This record gives sequence, structure tokens and C-alpha cells, in this order.
Amino acid sequence: MLFRSPENRERFVSGIPTVPPKKKDSMPIYLLFLQHIIFSLSSKGKAAIVVPTSFLTAEAEIPFLIRKVIVDKKILVGIDSMPSNIFATTGTNVSVLFLDKSKEKDEVVLMDASNLGTIVKEGRSQKTLLTDEDEDLIITSFNTKKNIEHFSHVVKLEKIISNNYSLGASQYAAAWDPSAITRKSNSSFTDETFDSQIQVLLDRKSEALKREED
Repeated sequence: MLFRSPENRERFVSGIPTVPPKKKDSMPIYLLFLQHIIFSLSSKGKAAIVVPTSFLTAEAEIPFLIRKVIVDKKILVGIDSMPSNIFATTGTNVSVLFLDKSKEKDEVVLMDASNLGTIVKEGRSQKTLLTDEDEDLIITSFNTKKNIEHFSHVVKLEKIISNNYSLGASQYAAAWDPSAITRKSNSSFTDETFDSQIQVLLDRKSEALKREED
């Protein structure tokens, strides 16, 4: 079997999810992709990986073991829990894991952006767009690794280990107070506006990577 090869036993060291007999599409295949990315990173590799927010605190064996790997190997540098409906095609709450194997870290910045963004209505559905200010807050919090009240908290790896490798931001700092921020609703956004905001974000990321290379 493919998964029984020595390399794949190392690649999927945290385990392979069981395929449900009746609902095969419900298999959490992201757990395989996540392990594959971790295994494939070079000694200086970096990655930003979108996962269901439930992964951060899931008590099931495979999610727990994956969290244990990225914490014990000191390659986890940050997490950003995003607003709901951040992706137009799914209502699943997601978070972004930031990994970096270039050097060992002893602390992680946990960010709770779940109540940021502007709600945009499209017919009967809606999605959430991050404003420029929201993006700046996330980028600044990640780059400076500073505690920001009601938003980000820098946590020592030892504390995460003592908390059974749970990565939920609210367990280490006061969660974002919904009364402290009011989401804006704007039905005038167009697909062109959405695409332009995505491009701005990609351009910012490209510029940041170029500065790192220099």
C-alpha cells in the first residue's frame, strides 16, 4: 500500500483519517494536506495554511498529534482566527497557521480576528471582507509579536504544552469583545471591488517576501 512506504509513514506520522463508509466526502482530508506540507518544508521553509478553526482545540488523536508536532519542533510562529464567511464558497470558520522552519522559536502569537471585517451582501448570501485597517492590524501584530488588548497574545510554547497543546487564542487571553467592534454592512461592493482588495493583499505579501529576500 502507498501509505505503508517508509517515507509516507514519516510523512503522515500523526495518522491517516478514517474514510467514512457512507459519506466519503466528509473525510477530513485537510489533515493529510497539512501533514504533507509540514513534511515537505525545507530547513528554511515557511508556510501559511488554512485549517478549520475547530482544529485548534480538537481532542481527536490526529489533530492533537499534528499540533504536538508543530509545537514540539518549534516551527509554529503564529495563528490568525479569521471571521466567518471569509470565503464566499463556505461558511466554515477558518484559521491560518503560520509555520517557519528557518529558526527555532520559543513563543507564538495568537490572533483573534473573528470579529473583524465588513459584511457584504450578495443576493441571499453574504461574505466578510477585511478592510485595509483590519489587514494592517493582522500584519502588524504578526510582525511585531506584541500583545494587543482584545486581539493578540504572545504565548510561550511551554504554556501551550502545559495546556495540552490547545491553540485557541481565548484560552490564553481575553477573547475579542464583540461589543468593542461593530462590523459594517455594505451591499455596494462589487466583484471588481472584491478582486481588487484580494490583489492588494497579494501585492503586500509579495513585497514583504521581496524584503525578506533582500
